[in-house]
Amino acid sequence: AQVRFARWEEILTEPDPVWPAHASAYPRAIRHYARGVALARTGKAAAAHSELAALQAAARDPALAELTLKGIDDLTALLALAEASLRGEILLAQRQYRPAIESLRRAVELEDALESEEPPPWTVPARQALGAALLAAGRPAEAQQAFREDLQRHPENGWALYGLAESLRRGK
Repeated sequence: AQVRFARWEEILTEPDPVWPAHASAYPRAIRHYARGVALARTGKAAAAHSELAALQAAARDPALAELTLKGIDDLTALLALAEASLRGEILLAQRQYRPAIESLRRAVELEDALESEEPPPWTVPARQALGAALLAAGRPAEAQQAFREDLQRHPENGWALYGLAESLRRGK
């Protein structure tokens, strides 16, 4: 939720939790994702790489292979989505637009592969991140398409509507 609402300072100042021995690697990995996005969005892309590496290490925990979210989506699929999204965010922060967009397109593919459910298992729609990256890269027509596709999946979503409006303004 903090990532969705851009609460970067809260994410970065939250103390490290004390994880019980039986805790899954999943919440640790998601924490690394959130910290990585917060670091990338606050201009600390180099530090965000450390969080990406930690996310990748947590995602390799073999115990995750048998776990699902709500009995539906494999946690490994969600972590692959988190990894692609975070990689895209870091590359975008470094103004490496082409690889950032490629990574975020991969995140869209991974999100599309998840089971459709309400609420969605991934709360930061990859198409919205892709649209924002396309806008940053000066590609408003492609951004419009990303936001329109997101609106097909999530009608009347305020973030996607705002992104679409911005891409239409910039496309003139």
